[in-house]
Amino acid sequence: MLSLLYFDVEDFVSPPDHPSHRLPGEFARIMTKHNFAGGCFHIIGQKVRHMVQNGQDDDIKAISAHDVSLHYDRGSIHPTTAEETSHLSWHEAVSRVLFRERPGVDLLMDVFGKCSALTRHGHTWSAPIAYALGRMGLPFFNGPVKPANHGVIWLCNNLDIRGLETELLLDQVYRDTPAFEQRLAKVLELLDDLTRRTDHSSMFGCHPSYTLYADYADHNFYHGLNPKLADCGPPAEAGADVATVLRNFERFIVALNAAPNVTWTNVAGIKHLYRYRPVRVARRHVEEFARRVVERRGPVYTDVLTAAEGLCLLARARLAPMEWYEVPAVMGPLASQPADGAALSDEKALTNLAADLIDYTYGTGFLPAYCKLPGLDIRIAPASLVVRLALAFLGSDAEAVGPLDINEPTLLDGMNVPSEEELAGWLPHGTQYAARSVLEDMSLQAWTFKPAFQRGDYADDVETAPYERPMILTEWSEYDGHVVKY
Repeated sequence: MLSLLYFDVEDFVSPPDHPSHRLPGEFARIMTKHNFAGGCFHIIGQKVRHMVQNGQDDDIKAISAHDVSLHYDRGSIHPTTAEETSHLSWHEAVSRVLFRERPGVDLLMDVFGKCSALTRHGHTWSAPIAYALGRMGLPFFNGPVKPANHGVIWLCNNLDIRGLETELLLDQVYRDTPAFEQRLAKVLELLDDLTRRTDHSSMFGCHPSYTLYADYADHNFYHGLNPKLADCGPPAEAGADVATVLRNFERFIVALNAAPNVTWTNVAGIKHLYRYRPVRVARRHVEEFARRVVERRGPVYTDVLTAAEGLCLLARARLAPMEWYEVPAVMGPLASQPADGAALSDEKALTNLAADLIDYTYGTGFLPAYCKLPGLDIRIAPASLVVRLALAFLGSDAEAVGPLDINEPTLLDGMNVPSEEELAGWLPHGTQYAARSVLEDMSLQAWTFKPAFQRGDYADDVETAPYERPMILTEWSEYDGHVVKY
């Protein structure tokens, strides 16, 4: 099993001489001492500025020997990126993410010489954020969609690397040796269990400042929107002994290095291994997708195709059957519209609906909210169209499955997806965060979900390429004469 150890480095409010600011560098030096290959520091941009302004050059050098990712440029300073984007249209939100987070990415590159990802800060996530990071060539770390048996997934046409969701946090136990020893035994037991049921699972090291404090060194978390530090006072001390924290952390690293069946890597390493995705597939993979759609009577994903990709390939097969298909980098729809299944039993209408889907999707990069026939007030939802196209592809009778008036995919069923209450209840969000809008986008972009695999894990009849490759349809001329004219 692949694993990594990550730290959320967030404290930029403590006095400059507080030992909290030195702990990330101390942890980095301990990991370097023991040749531990899995250390990843997820750092708020504002924290990095604090380090530079206060001359922490030795700590910056120590951390630079390990992996570094952005934990949002301004963390929970309001308005957060998630708060802003939750009120914007898709394209406005993507532009806003690039405006808000590109400076943090550039900052980490300037200071540490690297930036491997953007890491979720609490519940600060939205589909446009995940997509925008992919346009910068950066995966998202620890997104909220967590299937049971996959540590790395594709979502919003970007890699998402899973963080470990567990109650076995070590934040406050490094300072208490008996408690640390009990927790360490549980962590090692969990690691052993994970090696038998997943390909990758991250470990959370700690919030370094929380090993010393009784609460988080984040005033926005407890004191409202952007309070003045002088009005809040410093975080509450826990009476922790720094030497004890460091001694137990070193014991932790030694134990992780000795854990059997675990290969330690980092975020950059995971991206390197999993960044290839299918870009050209043999017909049998479209057939497998179609069979699963019919079995489920609705949109599905496979190990090779997202629901959006599979729908597009079924539409292309309707217009021009081939032995090989280029896989489009297509997004889900940007809205949901009421639709019905009328006219789907008409063969000519089905061909024209497939053509409408191809025209819209390959022109915009998104699935349409519905497909339509000219001159008719009929709207066919993608979730209905994918079933009818699958039946036609397999030569099955549409009447055998009854009415096809499906409007919404349920692709996230059975996954660990946060509720509206959980999203809205994260303290820094406050009333400025439109949680329902975020969940609606998440549901629509479920069309882009599928597990990620290493390049060598795909079959020989699946060609792969780096995921930054744009969507280009090179066989467009082959459709001439195949579309039934309106």
